[in-house]
Amino acid sequence: MEKKLERRELSAEELARLQEILLEMILEVDRICKKHRITYYLGGGTLLGAVRHQGFIPWDDDADLIFRRKDYEKFRSVVKKELDPRYFYQDRDTDPYAHYVNPKIRRNESVYVTEFGAKQTGMHPGIFLDIFIHDKTANTPFFQKLHLWETKACRAMLVATWSKKQYDRKPRLFYSIVNFFIRHSRVETWEKHTDRALTRYRRKKSGFYYDGTGEHINHGAFPISWLGKPKQAEFCGHKLPIPSDAHRYLTYSYGDYKKLPPEEKRVANHAIVKLQFPE
Repeated sequence: MEKKLERRELSAEELARLQEILLEMILEVDRICKKHRITYYLGGGTLLGAVRHQGFIPWDDDADLIFRRKDYEKFRSVVKKELDPRYFYQDRDTDPYAHYVNPKIRRNESVYVTEFGAKQTGMHPGIFLDIFIHDKTANTPFFQKLHLWETKACRAMLVATWSKKQYDRKPRLFYSIVNFFIRHSRVETWEKHTDRALTRYRRKKSGFYYDGTGEHINHGAFPISWLGKPKQAEFCGHKLPIPSDAHRYLTYSYGDYKKLPPEEKRVANHAIVKLQFPE
């Protein structure tokens, strides 16, 4: 029987080294985007860190960037030839074992395995930077909710099919049917359904985006103008782009983002089971 990997806590030295590598990865993406005039933004906890701490959140163990769909497609067209050899651009095409809904940049010669990632074999396991793509959604609340539901359902089925997850929930009949589809579906089928859901409104005239590939999907739609033309913010001694209305975007994402969480919640995001730094 395979030995189960146990979650481990990072030491202060390990966290500092991890954030140093993540900053190097952000700066590499920034270099490529500046060269090719591609718009991107700091996102998620990295954006929160920029605004609240002028750098990483002190306990953060990952990095997040935002691209609008059109900017991401331009980035994707150049990243493989532009990326420094120390890094690996990971999506379904470059890594057939990775079926994440969002692409990543990985650090070669490193290992960063989470409890979820440990269930997947074969894919590049390096320290990663997340790229989240914001897509257009509908203009009306009803169709926004419908779009949200479709995306969440496709994402859930993609993850479940990939990880061979089975649901044990009520109503039993409904989840028995869901489990049947999970057992008998191909991952590639749900990848196509998910991509179709994410880009359903790409050719429509819309004033709203949603976080279709990220963790803030449940927060629904937000005005396109909140991203807008990037502003420059201090981040670990560098000037990096953030949304034009970062205050509203962060409030949408976190509520009262200026308030620090209780001390017991100031912990790393990921359940890390294996970490190895490059030489």
